[in-house]
Amino acid sequence: MFKHAVALGNGRPTKRRLAALGTALAATLGAVVIAGSPAQASGQNCDNNGNANLCINVNGFSNVIHQIVGSATTDSAYVGYGGVVSVGHVQVTDPNGKTLCNSGAKALTGAGVTMSCLWHGYGEKYPTGNYCVTLWSYDYEGPLWGSVYRQYGTECLNVFIS
Repeated sequence: MFKHAVALGNGRPTKRRLAALGTALAATLGAVVIAGSPAQASGQNCDNNGNANLCINVNGFSNVIHQIVGSATTDSAYVGYGGVVSVGHVQVTDPNGKTLCNSGAKALTGAGVTMSCLWHGYGEKYPTGNYCVTLWSYDYEGPLWGSVYRQYGTECLNVFIS
């Protein structure tokens, strides 16, 4: 029985049918690839981590990026040693950890302090992976330790080729 099945598979009519089926399948898959999917570089991720509401917004398509906006809005005051109010800023980084932009520094005096930075990609192709916004705070730790930078949250958006 096995030899008989192999013999039928090697006949010319079978080869023609398989070739026609392969051609039709290739054409169908080609159409699916050409049609594509929605832009993968456009999107927004926001999350409130208990310290602040962090958002990253990427405008583009596939791995072509027009601009990225990173922002944070505080939930409460950030106070260091002795009641000294902390100063904070947001930073946007690419998948390799390279800084794309930093906001200006602001005193984190209470809820509702908003910081943001804008980076222009000018419609060029960039690395795929996580683009992130991070909220940093410069906190006074007292006379023995001085001031230190602390990370108060990060939010990312994955950019990939569609």
